Amino acid sequence: MKKHILTATLAILLAATPAIAENEWLHIYYKNGSKSRVVSRPASTPANITHKGSAEECHSLVLNDTESSEMPRELKLANVDSCVIGAKIPTIKIVTDEYVDEIPSKDYYMSAQISIEGFGLCPDFETKAVNIKGRGNSTWSFPKKPYRLKFDKKAEFGGLKKAKSFALIANWIDETGGLRNAIALKTASLLGMPFTNSCIPVDVTLNGKPRGTYMLTEKIGINGASVDIDETTGILFELDTNYDEEFKFYSKRFGLPVMVKDPDLNELAAENPEGESAQEMFERWRTDFEAFESRIGFNDIDSKLDMTSAVNYVLLNLLTNNGEPGWPKSVYMYKANADDLFHFGPAWDYDWAFNYDQYKGTTETYNTRAFSSSSNSAGAKMFYRLVTQSSFKKMIRERFDFFKEELLPQLLEYIDEYTATIEASALADAEIWDPLRSSSWASAPGASHFRKNNERLKQWLMNRIDFIDRDPNMGLY
Repeated sequence: MKKHILTATLAILLAATPAIAENEWLHIYYKNGSKSRVVSRPASTPANITHKGSAEECHSLVLNDTESSEMPRELKLANVDSCVIGAKIPTIKIVTDEYVDEIPSKDYYMSAQISIEGFGLCPDFETKAVNIKGRGNSTWSFPKKPYRLKFDKKAEFGGLKKAKSFALIANWIDETGGLRNAIALKTASLLGMPFTNSCIPVDVTLNGKPRGTYMLTEKIGINGASVDIDETTGILFELDTNYDEEFKFYSKRFGLPVMVKDPDLNELAAENPEGESAQEMFERWRTDFEAFESRIGFNDIDSKLDMTSAVNYVLLNLLTNNGEPGWPKSVYMYKANADDLFHFGPAWDYDWAFNYDQYKGTTETYNTRAFSSSSNSAGAKMFYRLVTQSSFKKMIRERFDFFKEELLPQLLEYIDEYTATIEASALADAEIWDPLRSSSWASAPGASHFRKNNERLKQWLMNRIDFIDRDPNMGLY
């Protein structure tokens, strides 16, 4: 079978078939010891790859354009798994005005030039000025850095809605090449959760140096590309133990670390000097949140909370076994105005989901319960009181059954498509970063076993869904 596939591919290459589109690439997957590797070339330029021997007795592929010592010049046929003609994910090129090997800080921006070669998967983006800095909390400490991009004016970048700011997520601890965040955000989208972030896989180069696979997405905030509400009337809270925004408080009942993510209250106050001060606005929103919080556990919680958003949010984190809400970390809630209900969302940050363990990678344990009555964590206390209500349990059972019957087939198809799309990029990423993973305090096994890792994650998800379905409390507690 292998020889048949390779022979057919070589025939295509040697014939230089005109039907091959310019955005199609030849990916040659091969083994280097026990690890998978890839060589990728534009399928429209087959002269760069030849073979030794006849097509019937070919024993190796020769890469005529290879000068780097890091890439083999000749691939033995016995080590080649397959040759696939498929897509190449978009490439974002960043060139800083002042040369650096790495973006030095998340506290200040550097000026740079940026462009995108979309390869048909997203629009090309002609070179423009941009500001770039680091982002993240624990993720900033990893060797592969996440970035924040900020334009002077709103731009349609990578096919996303017009905005000034975007994020590049590094997915350092994810051995599936970013599939954890992709699955979570796709699930949120299928569930109809408003303002769900996009998930666009991209390759990134910084000053000509490959930085591997990233996820391009919107910056969460009150704006047209993220939480699309009026910042003069609405609020976006972030519940997070990092507790690093200017306006923040610990709530009365559960001790939740609540921060005003958006809007900028100081800016609003400056724009309307005759109105409320920033502190007055803050105290008004704080009182409003604590009034909502005080009703959790009582039958009239739906008078303060959009229960559909709560059910979808809890179901998403239940399916992915995301432990972040229990702290809480990266939990967002918003209101469009003072009279609106509280809404959970948008969903964010699933690096630590799917039973990730910083010492073992993604484990096979799929039957972990989401919340415990004995937990001392503020987020777990709040969610436990919410999910143990009989009305909530009835609603989430109905929503789960709908997900399993109607949405799961679409999700599984998406997983297969996403895996095929990013495989070549993920394996190239492994060549850059796997040698450094052993030095990091939170290191996944690495993407050099990409296909195996992704198949394991997909099976974990199916096991998780089966556990939720059979468990009397759906794994909620």
